[in-house]
Amino acid sequence: MDELISKQRKEAKELQAIIQSLKRSVPKGDKKRKKEVTLEIAKLEYELNAKHERELNEFKTNSIVTCDEVKKCEQSDECVNENSIDTRLTQVSIDDGAQNDDHSVNDKVKISKARRKREKKQQQERERRERIAKEEAESGDSIRTLEEQKLNSLLSDRGLTVYEIPSDGDCMYKAIEHQLSFRNLKFSMQELRRKAAAILRERKDEFLPFLTSRETNDLMTDEEFEKYCDEIANTKAWGGQVELKALSYFLKIPIEVCQASGPSIKIGEECGGTPLILSYHRHAYHLGEHYNSVVQKS
Repeated sequence: MDELISKQRKEAKELQAIIQSLKRSVPKGDKKRKKEVTLEIAKLEYELNAKHERELNEFKTNSIVTCDEVKKCEQSDECVNENSIDTRLTQVSIDDGAQNDDHSVNDKVKISKARRKREKKQQQERERRERIAKEEAESGDSIRTLEEQKLNSLLSDRGLTVYEIPSDGDCMYKAIEHQLSFRNLKFSMQELRRKAAAILRERKDEFLPFLTSRETNDLMTDEEFEKYCDEIANTKAWGGQVELKALSYFLKIPIEVCQASGPSIKIGEECGGTPLILSYHRHAYHLGEHYNSVVQKS
């Protein structure tokens, strides 16, 4: 049981890092993008909640949970899905033989009236998220198709095509890693993360004006900036133009980002030489903004 709870806590923490990165990607005052991100976050949360429910239901049918384990989950601030773990654990049979007879009734977990109300509220929230996810999927298909067609056309005119990179928080760094492999430059995704964070710290005065607080939308404080750099180096926090600029400084190579919504973004042109080429996808993936690598057509 401890192993399952630990795994789900870790997954919830990783999801929060992705959600924070999505929130940071919303330009100030961009209501349309804010709505899109809200839908994306709702879908991510719903999918993780559903996954955790399946895992707990499987555990429930195959295991007996002790009171100590239930209490441990209830008391943890990190229990995921707004206490849905402890809610579902209350439905699992308790091993009466492990308790004294005098306390057997007290040792069984009872679903109180307040807990039943909480369960009902959580069920309603899950249904709401499911509706949002469904609406997003239905409305997003046409947008994703148009974006894909336009980007493919732009790349095709240059004899280029998209090389798919897994859509997770590491996609930008993995796309850079893939591009570097054609130049016999060996940098892992994790090394690129650490180098990007190091450059940000070295050039703090240059980058800080472009970084805003998640809470206030004002410029980051020194403490927030350090936390931001730490997340780049040690979590799956999503990368963007700031991190690409840092990597261009480190690699001394320009980077071009092709997109359907406008002209290519060219970063680090002062470095000279042939740029690394990525593609930027705003609508193509449910996880939100995404980067792929771009290669010559075969």
